[in-house]
Amino acid sequence: MFTVRNASAQSEIHSESSIEPGRQPRFDLGTSRRCCRGLQRLGVLLAYWRYVRAGGLRYRSGFGDGGWLALLPVAPLARMIPTRVAYYVYDEAGRLLGEYDATGKAVYETVYLDEQPVAVLTQPELGKNSVYYAYADHLNSVRVIVRPSDQAFVWLWGSGEPFGQVPPGTNPSNLGVFTYNPRMPGQVADVESGWFYNWHRDYNPGLGRYVQSDPIGLLGGTNNYSYVGSHPTRGVDPTGLLEHFMLELNSEPVSSLECGCRDSYPAFSGNPPYRNDPNSTTQAGIGAAPTGWYYIVDRPQGGIGGRVMSLVTGKYEWFALYRDDGTPGDDTVEKGVMRREIRLHPKGSRGNSFGCVTLNKQADYDRLRKLLLRTKTGIISGTNIKYYGTILIYRPTIGEPW
Repeated sequence: MFTVRNASAQSEIHSESSIEPGRQPRFDLGTSRRCCRGLQRLGVLLAYWRYVRAGGLRYRSGFGDGGWLALLPVAPLARMIPTRVAYYVYDEAGRLLGEYDATGKAVYETVYLDEQPVAVLTQPELGKNSVYYAYADHLNSVRVIVRPSDQAFVWLWGSGEPFGQVPPGTNPSNLGVFTYNPRMPGQVADVESGWFYNWHRDYNPGLGRYVQSDPIGLLGGTNNYSYVGSHPTRGVDPTGLLEHFMLELNSEPVSSLECGCRDSYPAFSGNPPYRNDPNSTTQAGIGAAPTGWYYIVDRPQGGIGGRVMSLVTGKYEWFALYRDDGTPGDDTVEKGVMRREIRLHPKGSRGNSFGCVTLNKQADYDRLRKLLLRTKTGIISGTNIKYYGTILIYRPTIGEPW
């Protein structure tokens, strides 16, 4: 990516700017403020597609961060290209709800059941909606969109290629072009660049990797550009950062806690005979943890007595898991059954897991804890609770339409 440091949201690039093969390009910035314009969301500079010329090449403004303005080389062209404006609306959990054009008309809107996309709405004209059914894979990436009246496919992303290189079919049944830009969880396809916007970073589906380096450096692994350890069929990274994990309730004695940081840890949830059993989530105190997204937070210690007991029992290094059910806290209700004090911790001498996510080895847990404590944190929406990351606990066949 070509970048201009400390550029304002609008800057001019003069023709004497130069690019040398194999080296970072140099740009001379003017002050007429006429060629590039930035849009911001939550402090992150987004693209507002205007084009300029520099050193015989054409550039467009791209995604940046704070005072950085990113510029990408495209095919030579001597004149400016008209701007396309798109607005994106996200919910408090960071899910993309919809894309809208300059008039406010919805290009598409997505309806979710928990974290799973189940329907897509479009607006052929303002005030009139069309509803379509959405079918997602086990990672909650929409793969098929159908028309309810006859189940005809209107959009199909069914290629066996896992990195997203093959674009979706936007008119598989000859019913007209259907626009839907979400890709893997947290990603939005950008038509102009061919990349997927992935919140903190951009993802290149042709290369199957990020364009920018991991902001936490080598802590995320020796390859700073890898996407979920090059295993896109078993992991997601909605924000482009090292903080997302997945645990499959596979009905086996041991499953694997997969990390977007390119690491994995043997783990389990629940005690025998319900260990990793997706049908046991209503068995209070013994069954596996209910499916869904969980925030990884500091374990509540209570007063002085509680902190002393945590030290004595060795639980002071545990994390708590707060389910994303609208009421962040220790308790969650699963089909009318209260599940309490779900934790993330290593296996103890007795090997118990009372519905927690339990790592099989102490050394694995120590490594995981070190990673969490050194990565960026967030705040659970509507609270002042700090979280270190998230875990998705899921059934093997969740969302599979085939």
